[in-house]
Parts: sequence; structure tokens; C-alpha cells
Amino acid sequence: MEFENFFRALCSSLDNESISFLVLRNYELLPLSFGNDIDLLVSPAQVNMAKEIIIKVAAKQQLHFKKERVRFNFQSLELHNSTYPKLIIKMDIFSGVTKGWVSYMEVDEILLTKTKRDCFYIPSLEVEIYCLIMKEMYMYGYVRSKYKKYFKEKLKSIDLNIIKSLLDKYLKRNSSEFILTNLNELYEVKHFPKPKLKLIFSFNNMVKWFYLNFKDKFGF
Repeated sequence: MEFENFFRALCSSLDNESISFLVLRNYELLPLSFGNDIDLLVSPAQVNMAKEIIIKVAAKQQLHFKKERVRFNFQSLELHNSTYPKLIIKMDIFSGVTKGWVSYMEVDEILLTKTKRDCFYIPSLEVEIYCLIMKEMYMYGYVRSKYKKYFKEKLKSIDLNIIKSLLDKYLKRNSSEFILTNLNELYEVKHFPKPKLKLIFSFNNMVKWFYLNFKDKFGF
């Protein structure tokens, strides 16, 4: 089983079924190979259909669905090959980009920026960098050194006005200004983004997040 055959067949099937998707990050090796996993962003209303397509295409490529993990705005699938037990394809399906229940960009906004790269789609450069900043800084308070070279290279080509508008939309003013001011040194400074209050007090997201995390932890 060649990974490239599986991935090309998967992208073709998703397109044929009009599934709106893209690969969020770490796509440089695709479609020939992949890193630790494949991060797919899918329209929330199409997540279950996308999952069914992944499992169906995998079966045709002698891959079987072995493990699943479901959390808030996130499903992780593991695909195994019985002939090559060490071959494990981990696919993370995102239906939102969040820290906890707090969204740092709407899925439709991201999908609207997608462009074709080979057989799959990626976000615009500005959206990719913005989401990378938010993911890293929400989790660690800085951008990790493994992204330093990539980050510095891509910053040369981005439209800063787009980055600023996204930061201003989702973060408090002082937090947005700090990140923008230190954009070239985010792997050296320490700062956890401060979302706008309306994003924190999203009752439905909060309840769903607590429920799914409790279910994931205790396995009921």
C-alpha cells in the first residue's frame, strides 16, 4: 500500500462528494508522504460524511480503521495496514480551531481562503500563519523553535494588514498589539493570547467542551 495512492484517492473522493476541506498545516511532504499526522479542516456540517469517506477509501487501500478519539471540534482516526503493522496513518479532522471552547477563527472564514496545492487544498498564507501563531501561543505562550525557520521565511511574504485584522477580531486590543509588535520574535517572547469576552462566554461551546472532554477522559 502506497500512501500517495491512498491520499490522492481520498482527496478525489472528498472533492467528488463536495466536501469542503483543506490541510491546515505541515503539508510540505504531501501527497508523497506525511509527518506525524494529517490535519484536515472540514466544514462542521460535513464532518461525519468526511469520516465515512476516509474509512471507505482506506478500506479500498487495505487500511482498516482501528482507533478513534472525539473531542471538541476534533476527531482523530488511526488507519492501520495488517501487512505492514508499523504503518499507521493518523488523521485529525478539525471542525473548528479553538483553545478549549474559545474559537480563534471561524471555519468558514478559513475555508473561503483555500487554494489548490497538487491534489489537496491549503489555507491562504496569512490564515496559515495566523492559525499557527494562535495554536502555538495558546498552548505554549510562544512559537516553538521547530517552526522558527518556516515562520521567519513566510513572514516575508504575508500581508500584515490581514494578520492585524484577524488579531483585532478575536483578541483583546493589548493582546493583539503585543503579538503584532513582536511578530518577528514570537519564538523568544512569552505571551498567552487574551480572547475577547464574547468568545469566552459562549455557553453552548462551553457545555459541549466540558461534556466531550469528560466523556473522553472517563470513556463512557
